[in-house]
Amino acid sequence: MIYHDPRSKSPRIPDPIGHRANKRATQALEAGRSRRAFQRELEREINHPTQRKISEAVNSRRILIYGLLAMTLPFLVAWEWNVSKEIYQVWFPAQPWFPFVTLTIIALFISCCMGESFGEFSFGARDTLDHTDVDDIAEELFDLEPKRKYRFKLVHPITGMVLGTVFLLAIYLGSQERVRLLVEAGEARESTFQILLPVLLYATEIIIGIPAFFFFVFLYCTLKTRSLRKELTFQTSAETTLRRTGLEDYHRYINALTQYNSWARANHRTERSLIPAGRELHTLLEEHGYYRNTNGEAPEPEAGGSDSTNETGNRVPTGESSEVSGNSGRSREEDLINLVDEHIENANRTI
Repeated sequence: MIYHDPRSKSPRIPDPIGHRANKRATQALEAGRSRRAFQRELEREINHPTQRKISEAVNSRRILIYGLLAMTLPFLVAWEWNVSKEIYQVWFPAQPWFPFVTLTIIALFISCCMGESFGEFSFGARDTLDHTDVDDIAEELFDLEPKRKYRFKLVHPITGMVLGTVFLLAIYLGSQERVRLLVEAGEARESTFQILLPVLLYATEIIIGIPAFFFFVFLYCTLKTRSLRKELTFQTSAETTLRRTGLEDYHRYINALTQYNSWARANHRTERSLIPAGRELHTLLEEHGYYRNTNGEAPEPEAGGSDSTNETGNRVPTGESSEVSGNSGRSREEDLINLVDEHIENANRTI
């Protein structure tokens, strides 16, 4: 097919197609770098110790129990609000929700710290990849306890125990004041259960918060991994499309250049030079085997200029100043067309 100029009877110059092939190759390599970056990030996310711990919980079905416990946490928090909202309204009449939210966040932080006491819920412990077989042998021979080095020094079981004790003691004292105010107002009778109820609710919230926090981390990691997989699929599709488009444009360019120069020779016009493949397009063509000889080995590039040797042993210029003319020019164009046709057919079969 000859690309004709609609304003005249002469065929259209095919140079824009060659430039477009170079542009598509550049975009394809950039998309490939972006795709590899997302792939490395996804691999780091999958191989992270937190992700491995979550995978163990998912495989053992423990995550279902953690999810059920996490679903009970909002009801427990609402119950605690209904029990203690009177004292919050006395202490903070303008914003009674502020101390309640603050105490709930502190309780969840204590849950996070206490979770580091258990291997199933620990996220701050040292990566298990740092623990070698020699460490296992030493621990077995000398009855050594496995040592842990925590990434987050603040999130520590000792921090949870100390803060939890102070927290529950403060809740107990506040509950005593709450019951005293209710008794003075005649709305309730003084009883030990009324004093201990907020303490029990917050203690239960801390205990349930340990698996609930694990479940929240599971949801976050799952959504993040799914987002990375989706983006990686998009990047892979874009790279494949740009690669295929670049090769197809190069195939069209070689065909159009051959036909244009044939028309130019027949009408005694100036033939067009072969637009050299840029570095990106050259890399793309080399990856798909365009520059391989009959033995399947890639030819060594010459250190001097941009000339190459054709099948007959004659040197054919391939630089920007080369002219596609004579029998050697036609032979090279036909070889390129055959190579491109063969690769396009192989690419279409794989798609």
